[in-house]
Amino acid sequence: MIEDPIVGILRDGCFHAQEQLATALRVSLSNIEQRLQKLQMLGLEIEVDSNLGCRLSPAILLLDRAQILAGLPDFLRESLRTFDIHLTVDSTNSEAMRYLKGGSRGKALFLAEKQEIGRGRRGRNWVSPMARNIYMTLVWPVAGSPQTLDGVSLVTALSLARALQDSGLKGMEKLRVKWPNDVWLDNRKLAGILLELHRPVDAGGAQQLVIGLGINVDMPSAEWTAIDQAATDLVSHGNKGADRNKIISRVLAQLDSDLEQFMESGFACFRAQWQQLDMYYEKEVEVLTGNDKTTGTVKGVSNNGALVLQTKSGDKMITGGEVAPSIRVASSDS
Repeated sequence: MIEDPIVGILRDGCFHAQEQLATALRVSLSNIEQRLQKLQMLGLEIEVDSNLGCRLSPAILLLDRAQILAGLPDFLRESLRTFDIHLTVDSTNSEAMRYLKGGSRGKALFLAEKQEIGRGRRGRNWVSPMARNIYMTLVWPVAGSPQTLDGVSLVTALSLARALQDSGLKGMEKLRVKWPNDVWLDNRKLAGILLELHRPVDAGGAQQLVIGLGINVDMPSAEWTAIDQAATDLVSHGNKGADRNKIISRVLAQLDSDLEQFMESGFACFRAQWQQLDMYYEKEVEVLTGNDKTTGTVKGVSNNGALVLQTKSGDKMITGGEVAPSIRVASSDS
């Protein structure tokens, strides 16, 4: 739910006099002014006209629960036990972990218009401006040992890439996946994934996979300087006005379907798909594991999602799941 009811009124895109807002919400005019200022400080783009009143910027299309649910298959819609949309949150993954630590179980979806402390892999910060991108976390129950989940990070990246390819958006033929779970567009990072496994204290409780996804849709120009790697967004590829609600529905449907297949058959059935989209297949790279560096040629991935690296001393399997190393193109003097 969007926390401040003012946002619910302004989301129609029309101008509303502040006096009318005060009357509708049964508060003082000064209270409305203070709340509008707070929303603007959070980064919500609100236009204020002395004659017409205030409205959300026409460029802003807020997340909409009803639209997202309408775009989901019936079985997925009915299986969601919790679906929350927050105006701001520290991170959607943190919100999901609080949900689980409070004793709740079952499929759940957490979305936010803004993350105050967006989290990426390996402790990195995920730049998360207000109402521009997609910040979402899906809680998905899983059975079996942690080894059962070998390759799930790669499946998640493939699901995201396939959903975007099928979305009708421009430029998606240039999408590639980067081991273990990034999605890149035209050699720049478009989306990142953070996976966490929640293991219940009670031995009989089901494990819950926490899948966080961040997708750059329309990054404000001022925010690019805060990103420490080559990055891009959907708008930069001709997708102005891309509907985040439709993208979320499509990604969720694809991810849920692929996770079901993964739990039944493992990663092997996704291996060929990964190779087709692998941005570093047959290329020389450096793999960093802690303080160690290994140079070699990428030869795809194994049936459990490990990176197959051809080195001077033979093939090596690089594994890790959540804590797997990042890969970067090797320098010319390697």
